[in-house]
Amino acid sequence: MQKINKGLDLHSSELLLVLDNISEYAIQKSRKGYIPLFNFALKEIIHLMDAKAGNIRLFDTSIKKLLLLTSYGTSRKYRKMKSAIGVGESIAGYVFKTGKIYFSENLKTNHLYAFPELALKENINSLVCIPLLTREKKFGVLSIYYPEQRKFIKEEMNFFSILGTFLSTFLSYQTAQYQLHQIYINIATILINILEEKDKYMKSHSERVKKIALKIAIKMKLPKDKIQIILDFGILHDIGKFNIDNSILNKPGPLNRDEWEIIKKHPLDGARIISPIEEYIKDISFVKYHHEKINGNGYPAKLKGAQIPVLARIFTVADAFEAMISDRPYRKALSPEQIKKELIKNAGKQFDETIVNITLDLMNSEELNEFIQPLTGSMRNN
Repeated sequence: MQKINKGLDLHSSELLLVLDNISEYAIQKSRKGYIPLFNFALKEIIHLMDAKAGNIRLFDTSIKKLLLLTSYGTSRKYRKMKSAIGVGESIAGYVFKTGKIYFSENLKTNHLYAFPELALKENINSLVCIPLLTREKKFGVLSIYYPEQRKFIKEEMNFFSILGTFLSTFLSYQTAQYQLHQIYINIATILINILEEKDKYMKSHSERVKKIALKIAIKMKLPKDKIQIILDFGILHDIGKFNIDNSILNKPGPLNRDEWEIIKKHPLDGARIISPIEEYIKDISFVKYHHEKINGNGYPAKLKGAQIPVLARIFTVADAFEAMISDRPYRKALSPEQIKKELIKNAGKQFDETIVNITLDLMNSEELNEFIQPLTGSMRNN
């Protein structure tokens, strides 16, 4: 992006370019929250407007202060001294209180600015402070600092006004998405609780599978967003069993062909149940694919090898591991040594070999003992 020099008129095409860059970044990173976007936006704005530094503050309702969320071009001392500002305090607090954009040509003589000596040390002499708000809510403020005393031209003022509206809209969107996310988690928890009440052998099964999958994923050093998906939605892997009759789920003997075909439908039923959130949570396909096998003989899609999403491969092992450490209507829980033999025997066939090796490492280091000992202890005492 071409840098705009001081003293030159700002053309709408150049302003739209930086907004387009920020918009594109927002679309790509929307699932990562607003902090990465604001870091990116600050750099883009400071570069475009030939500024020295900038920061973004968001209002914390619990302490009633504007907290420094992100800063660019400022010293550590500055960030420490101005980490929190009260409503009405200094220019940022004043702008948050009034909800109006504010321009200052000379901070050293500005009666609102609470830190003139700090401005001198930081070599900042003028600023623009923009409220981040919608009709429904005040979020915080964006401040941009300049090294020289300067007057702001009309095009700059218009740009900052548009920028404030854009960032406020994004914040509003993120807040709504977060609230929706929490609603889905609560709904998922209710559904799993109902499922576990229906099937006594699945009591806490979903939660244990989630925790086992989480340990495997952390050991694999998966990205944080995938770890978060397991934390939030790992309990959903067997939600499709909601539609299966208790007589099949709790049958003490072998299933007949018709019953087995009903069981095999639960991944597709689960995918259908979660379809309203699948578009938002891009990687919860483990609900649909956690019964696929590495050799392609699984169900429902007969995916093979790397065709199976990594979270599904993890849940395949975690689900099988939890089944082996638990009593089932048709058998007692297996011992740790029996579990290891089963994992090794099926590595490269049913299970991903890498994930099997990680699970074995977790067993050998006793990191899975919290799941094994409580469930197999009663069996060992019999």
